[in-house]
Amino acid sequence: MQGEEPQIRSQSRVDVPQAGPTGGQQSGSRDNIFWLFSSSAQAISAFIAFLVTGYIFALTAMEGLEKADETLAEIHFELKKEYHSRLTALSVLTGCAIISSLTAVYANGFEFAYRGVLFCATAAVDLGAIIGGLLFVTSIVNPERYKKAAKAQIREKFASTAPEVPVAAFVTEFIQLEKLVRTFLSQRQMATQARSAGFAPFREMLETLMRSEVIDRNLFKRLERVNNYRNLVVHGNIDEVDSGMLQALREDVRDLRAALKDPPPTEEP
Repeated sequence: MQGEEPQIRSQSRVDVPQAGPTGGQQSGSRDNIFWLFSSSAQAISAFIAFLVTGYIFALTAMEGLEKADETLAEIHFELKKEYHSRLTALSVLTGCAIISSLTAVYANGFEFAYRGVLFCATAAVDLGAIIGGLLFVTSIVNPERYKKAAKAQIREKFASTAPEVPVAAFVTEFIQLEKLVRTFLSQRQMATQARSAGFAPFREMLETLMRSEVIDRNLFKRLERVNNYRNLVVHGNIDEVDSGMLQALREDVRDLRAALKDPPPTEEP
């Protein structure tokens, strides 16, 4: 009997099943994946909602600045166009991130081929949505945004192969143009929407001249184009301007003097 006891104990040790760690590890991994993608979908949704709110506040602030300074109209148009396109792309990416995260949560309960590929792709889309949102925020608060927008508008609307000249020559000519229009309205007491030609924006003064049939629509469009170019040059801190625009400005001043029946100043010998 004593000789058989070790054999019985040995058999009992062999027959007891060994519980491996595989089941517990799989359960913990599934729980981690579930919480990761379910929480990421909620976090990304809240993050994008916060960005949209900030975007609305930014638009409101831009409208207020534009009312105070009409020269920002072209800059704000470019910025709004850029913000809209980026926000549209970000919204599409966010929608894909939320859908893929919810799909990963549902697929977490199944075993299938390419399961790991699905989770990796979902994580990449989620990360892309977060990075895209952060880049959008930095673009809104970037202090160089006005300068970049102005240069983009000049390249898009005033592209030319003509040589460039110092900006001082252009600004000097434009100051004479604005002074000419403002003096004409003041002398004839022609009211603008601002009621005072001394404080009226340049475009508003041009509209007053066109409504009063002092200038025709063609000259109005030419002067408006020069005014838009001036605004972009000033807000873009441009050092050199297109010589073709300077020549166009001088021609517009000449035609405006003819329309106002104002002789050009005599040059001193």
